[in-house]
Amino acid sequence: MALNTNSPILVTGIHRSGSTFVGNILSLNKNVGYIQEPFNQFYGLSIFDTDFKYLKAGTVSEDVRVVLDNLIHLKKATYSITSVTESNKVIQGRRGILKEAIQNISVENIHKYIGKILFRSDSQLKFQLLKYNLRVNRVLMKDPLASLSSRYLSRRYDMDVVVLVRHPLSFAGSLKRLGWRFNFDNFLRQKQLMSDYLEGYREELIYLNSKQTTVVEEAAMLWNCIYTVLADFIDRNPSFIVYKHEQIARYPLQSFKDLYKKLGLDFTPNVEEKIKKLTSSANPVEAINNKAHQFNRNSTALIHKWKDILTAEEAEYISEKTAPLSSVFYSQDSFLNNTFTG
Repeated sequence: MALNTNSPILVTGIHRSGSTFVGNILSLNKNVGYIQEPFNQFYGLSIFDTDFKYLKAGTVSEDVRVVLDNLIHLKKATYSITSVTESNKVIQGRRGILKEAIQNISVENIHKYIGKILFRSDSQLKFQLLKYNLRVNRVLMKDPLASLSSRYLSRRYDMDVVVLVRHPLSFAGSLKRLGWRFNFDNFLRQKQLMSDYLEGYREELIYLNSKQTTVVEEAAMLWNCIYTVLADFIDRNPSFIVYKHEQIARYPLQSFKDLYKKLGLDFTPNVEEKIKKLTSSANPVEAINNKAHQFNRNSTALIHKWKDILTAEEAEYISEKTAPLSSVFYSQDSFLNNTFTG
């Protein structure tokens, strides 16, 4: 079957699975327009108030359908305005940010307030620039938070879906390094999601939300929840393109050559050179200042960075908690032996 080289692209999977890197590499093509995390409840479209929103055909409201139609077709998008002074706090409208500016403005942050009053957010500005870019004939949505809606998006918009999988040990190590926590109310308050996929986890989700738990405990449960849904989506949708984070890290050039071909994108010498530069063994393994996103890393050495972060007890806990599901994506020895064949 011939490729539709104008189909929208979704790059998704659990967060910390390389979606930002993959999305940026695929967007090196000047005809591809990059849309950054519209499902993010804090920095994305203002209509979303929960992370990992589950959209299912027949249950999606008209308001959400219209918003997504306008986004995908580059007609209109309204992104949230976030506070300058408080992390992950959404401000209601430009009047709200003006009020905060009056109370907190300083020489250091005045430019941030001016930017938010004029453009709402970086994502809003980038969308406006993308909307009027005449070279763009295909959009790429990079959003791990859209993973639980990927089946719906694929069917409604004929999207090419790229699902990234990261081994639970590596995922947990990344969350521990960054100290990223998760509120499982994002799952518990979605009745359809719980009914369709996560009911068996309900008691553990409530426990993790109500007790003093660790990042590692949360990471294991989060991995299980996300990939329980995605494993079913993948099984039901043979057209989904699945790549392991470790596969791309170990064989970046060949992985992107294959991915470009599958998506009908032109793999140019400039793209090849960019990939080589960003993934070279000469690059550092450590992220500078513990940054969440740093692209010029030694990608092969990064695969087992988790060994320097997790204790032996933590690694054993994660392995036991995720074993039934991780075996769907990884053979017993592939992760430890750098083969990634199963």
